[in-house]
Parts: sequence; structure tokens; C-alpha cells
Amino acid sequence: MLSLAANTTERQTYLNFTTPYLIFPRVLVTGIKEPFVNNFALLASKRIGMVKGYAMQDFIREHYPNITIVDVENIKNGLEKVAKGELYGFIDGMDTVGYHLQEEFLGQLKVSGKFDKSKELGLGLRNDHPLLLNIFNKMIDNLSQIAIQNITDKSPSIRYIQRPDYSYLWWLLFVVVLIITAFVYKRHLLNNLNKELNEKIFEKTQALQALNESLEMKIKERTETIERSKVILQDVAYKDNLTGIFNRHYLFEKAPLFFVASIHLKEPLSMLIIDIDHFKKVNDVYGHIIGDNIIKHCVGNIQKNLRTDDLFARYGGEEFLVLLPRLTIHESIKVAEKLRLYLEQHHYRLNEISPPIPITISIGISEYQVGEALEKFIDRTDVALYKAKENGRNQVQTICCTDEIPK
Repeated sequence: MLSLAANTTERQTYLNFTTPYLIFPRVLVTGIKEPFVNNFALLASKRIGMVKGYAMQDFIREHYPNITIVDVENIKNGLEKVAKGELYGFIDGMDTVGYHLQEEFLGQLKVSGKFDKSKELGLGLRNDHPLLLNIFNKMIDNLSQIAIQNITDKSPSIRYIQRPDYSYLWWLLFVVVLIITAFVYKRHLLNNLNKELNEKIFEKTQALQALNESLEMKIKERTETIERSKVILQDVAYKDNLTGIFNRHYLFEKAPLFFVASIHLKEPLSMLIIDIDHFKKVNDVYGHIIGDNIIKHCVGNIQKNLRTDDLFARYGGEEFLVLLPRLTIHESIKVAEKLRLYLEQHHYRLNEISPPIPITISIGISEYQVGEALEKFIDRTDVALYKAKENGRNQVQTICCTDEIPK
């Protein structure tokens, strides 16, 4: 019989095997500098030695087909090939490998990995005595763990550990130092560059500040010019060139605001249309230059007798329109009579020697009706003016909302 034997197909032809009582892991032996192997799939394309005919070869070929298996004569031969670098590693049981490592390859080889499939050892008995198999199986079944432990302790013991590969750590440390050095150097360059930039920025800031002050002054001057231009443009748009009072355009733009105020405040609003009597004759006798002066003379005298919030505009030619907020038609009659009488009493004089030119005006009056358009309001007031002219001029006439406007 064999006291320690592994069950193989070849041996079964002449031996019976008892239940295994010793189990040793299958391990991978490599050179001392090789890393520990956790995943045996990483051994793909590696040359791994195994004793020829061992059952473990079938397991390796089945589960790790990419490993290149090289047959060796025995364990010692396989380990020698690993030590010489001819093989990357050697696979066998821990019991036999441990003995050879301690006796012949200490410091040269190491255990770098362990397989899940272990080496199971029992008794090998000649198969022509089956009674022996029953006897020894009963003996193994009654074998205590202490006895098994004593057997195991007598066999060579070896520890396999995963030694850290400090080469990667040194490379990592080198890279870190290199990065820190580059960072410090770059920081130094940046500090110098920042210093130069700050100096240039200070110079540019001073120049920009001076330029800004100059630009602000120019902008201020430009703004003042634009504001003056706006005033001039507004005067051109809204003022009459001859008299300086508001024109017809301004009247049509602002009149709706007077209507809204009259409606919301529930206050009356009246209109005067003033016409210089026989002005065509004045132009024919004295000429247009004197006629223009007479128009300006009339405007100045009318302005003296109006309030600041009254709207006074040249409607066209020798006609003028006045909007009187907060005045009823009866109150507006008094204002109109005051204007007519003032113009009648203040004649136009060419000079101190020449006789005065008498100037009179005719005035039509009407009061605003809610919802009335400006054109209709003017038409009604113009009817009153027409009545004043028909009745001999130099007078004031009114028209109420019930009076019909001639077509």
C-alpha cells in the first residue's frame, strides 16, 4: 500500500483509494520578484510547468485554456526551469513544493498563488484485496483531527504571502515629486508674470483713467450739445417760426390731453379762435414785412392777457387758437372781450412819427362736449368766428352745442 497517494485514473487500474485524510492546496511557484496572482486568467500566454501525467493538467486546460502548459519530468526539474527563467511558473501541491522550496530553492522561488482545486491524499491499496479498503476507510473515518494535524505539522511548511510591489510606489512617488516640482516652478513663473502684469496693468489703468476723464468730458459736452439740439428740434417741430408760439402740429398733439383732463376732472374746457380783421388789406397796403410785424404785435398783446396753463397756438395765417381749461363758455366770453378790447386800444406803430395802424380782432367761442373730436370742436368754434365776421368784425360771438354747424 501507499501511505499518501492521489487518486488518478491510471492508478485506479491497480489500486483502490481510501477517503482522503490529507488535503493540500495546489499552488503556483514563480520567481521571487514576480507579483502575487489573484486571477489566474492573467497567466494567459505564460509558460507554466507541470509534472507530466498529473490529473491537475486536465483541470488547468479546462478552466484556463489560455495558459501554456509545459510537461516536466518531476517537481525538482520544474522548479529548476522556473529558477533559470525558462518557465514563468510551476504548479503542484503545497506538500511537495514546500519541501523542495525549503531544501533547494530558498530565496530564489516563492509561492505566488493558490488554486481553488486542492491536492487530496489518501491511502492507496492493492485492488485485489477489497477487504483492506473497508478496514482502512473505517480507520480514517475514526481518525481524529488532532492526529491529522500532527501528520500535517511533520510535513514541510511554507507560507505564501502577497508581497507588495514597491516599484509602482516608487514610480508613483517620482511622478508626484515631478508634478509638485513642476507646480512650484510654474507657480514661480506665474508669480513673476503676475508681477509684470500688475505693473503693466497699473500703467494701463493710469492711461485709461486719463482717457476716461477725457471721454467723460467729451461725452458731457456731446450730451449738452444733443440736449440743446433736442430743444432746437422741439422748437422747430412745435413752435411757429414767425411768432415763437406753438404751431398747429403741437395743438393737434396736445389737445387730446386737455380733453382727457376735462373728462376725468369734470371741469369745463373752452376754445377761442382769433382772427385779425382785414389782414389781407393790411398786407396789400403796408406789405408783408409790416404784416408779419403786426402778427407778432398781436401775439405779444394776446400773451399778456392769457394764463400760463392756457394753450395758445397759431392755427394758420392770421388765425390763432386758444384752449382755456376750467373755464365755461360764459367765463371765456370775459377773457375774449378783454383780449379784443386790449388789441383795439393798442395800435401798431411803425415808428414814433408815423400814425398808428389800428388793429382789431374777431373771436369765436365754444365749449367742449364730452366725446367730441378736436376737428368738430374747431369747426363749431369756427362757426362762432364766422358769425363775428358776418356781424361786422371786432367782436366776440359764441356757439352752443345745440347750434347747427353749417355744411
